[in-house]
Amino acid sequence: MGIKIVRNGDVVDAYVEGRFTFELNREFRPLIDLVDKEAIKRIAVHFSAVSYIDSAGLGMLLLLRDAAEKKESILELQSPSEALQPIFRATRFYDMFTII
Repeated sequence: MGIKIVRNGDVVDAYVEGRFTFELNREFRPLIDLVDKEAIKRIAVHFSAVSYIDSAGLGMLLLLRDAAEKKESILELQSPSEALQPIFRATRFYDMFTII
C-alpha cells in the first residue's frame, strides 16, 4: 500500500494503492516537489488500486494540479476505481482534471 513514483525522463507515473489519505502525505509530497523543481511534461496518477480517498487526498491532488499548471505540465488522473468515481463527480474533479 502506498505510492510508487516512476520517472522516465520528463514523464512521471505515480501508482497509488489502498487508501489515499493524509497518511500518504509524506509519500506524495515528493511528487509535488519534483513537478515544482524539474521540467516534467506529463504526470499520470493511477488510481485503479485505490479503495478510498479523503479530503486530504483530494487536497494533495489540488496541490499537484497547481504545481503542474505553473510548469505547464500535463496532469492526468487515470483509471479511477469505482469507489472514487462518485467522489470525483461530487467534488467536480471531472471538471478540474483530465480523468481517463
